[in-house]
Amino acid sequence: MENTLEKIDMNALPDEARNMLMDFYYFLVEKYSRKSKAVEKTNDEEIVVEDLLPKKVPDFVPMKREEIYAG
Repeated sequence: MENTLEKIDMNALPDEARNMLMDFYYFLVEKYSRKSKAVEKTNDEEIVVEDLLPKKVPDFVPMKREEIYAG
């Protein structure tokens, strides 16, 4: 690829392949143009992707039988 802005003839592809190519293109754009916080908009509300990722939580400490049935 000599020219980085080389045009692609998508007419040579069937519809399904065009859709797959566009999906992959949008994936790459999103992946490589992320800012400090990735934000997606769905139905007029913002979702911060970092809020959906797993978070560190304290280790599980099982309750003792006496604590459960004391009372």
